[in-house]
Amino acid sequence: TIHGVLMDTLDCLKHLILDGKSVRFSDLGLFSIGMTSRGEATREKVTAASVLGVHLIVRNTKSWSNAELKKLTKIVAYDDYTSGADGGGEENTPGGGNTNPGTGETNKDNGGTSQGGGGTSQGTGGTDSGDTGNGDNVDF
Repeated sequence: TIHGVLMDTLDCLKHLILDGKSVRFSDLGLFSIGMTSRGEATREKVTAASVLGVHLIVRNTKSWSNAELKKLTKIVAYDDYTSGADGGGEENTPGGGNTNPGTGETNKDNGGTSQGGGGTSQGTGGTDSGDTGNGDNVDF
């Protein structure tokens, strides 16, 4: 039943975002749509063909911020090359795992979803609820 509720919520979120609304999920974040476009010399040259892609924007909240996550987490690196404590593998063979977190991008072509980056627009102004006063924001 929880799975069904979450799937219905995601479906509703998708429809609201595609309708141009910003959706706030309590302390989780503010979800909205963004576009990447080609710069044109004049206003008259801007067309739908100028849009290179769309992406999902997730802005974190004050209680769910990068600074708060840094306080709550501790990153530890393990050196599998020199420990040899598990007795497996050869001396110069790593025990597995990848400590490189990557860029967070899930789709580098035009369109799709790009994750990561997070708080680039944190503290840029606006009201705490993200409301611009025009009725295009939805709070959950």
